[in-house]
Amino acid sequence: NMLMPWLHRTAHQIVEEPYKSPGGRAFGQMMRALRRRQALQIMTANVSVGLQQLTGLSLAMANQNIKARYLAGAIVRFTREPVEMTKRINESSIFMRNRIATHAIEVQRTIDNIPMNPSQMEKAVDFFNEHGYFMQVGTQAFVDRVTWAAAYEKAMADSGNHQQAVDIADSTVRETQGSFEPADISSFEAGNALVRNM
Repeated sequence: NMLMPWLHRTAHQIVEEPYKSPGGRAFGQMMRALRRRQALQIMTANVSVGLQQLTGLSLAMANQNIKARYLAGAIVRFTREPVEMTKRINESSIFMRNRIATHAIEVQRTIDNIPMNPSQMEKAVDFFNEHGYFMQVGTQAFVDRVTWAAAYEKAMADSGNHQQAVDIADSTVRETQGSFEPADISSFEAGNALVRNM
């Protein structure tokens, strides 16, 4: 019950089990659109939800790969030089480069549904889907970078090995801030379009 669904999601790289019949596929499209619109209505410019992303720092603090002084140092450095810090992280870590460049909303939209020839209406909907989550995406990007930098600094202090520190920092972000990969979601989050709407 645990292993087989995980193996299936990992092998097929899907989070939603597609319907087989034409009617089922149409129903699935309708459910995905409803889910996206509900989420967008709740999340767009929602300050409280954006600020909740900062609670990811407390999850990072609970991880053995981070200490408070490294986290505080990373926050100060990011506040002073966000562009330079992001550049250094991107140069060191493929995982973080992909995570920063590919936001959760874009990943979910790609997984859910990609129209091959979008109409003007679909382009407008895509614009709002992408930009409606700006507070959550911005706050989470800050938390991800600070967490990575803090874990990297601690690992460098412990071992002095750059590649090992990068691997530990990548793992720390994935463990404490979550991942967008189908293999990393719980079975509760997967299922067909109707189940995922509940």
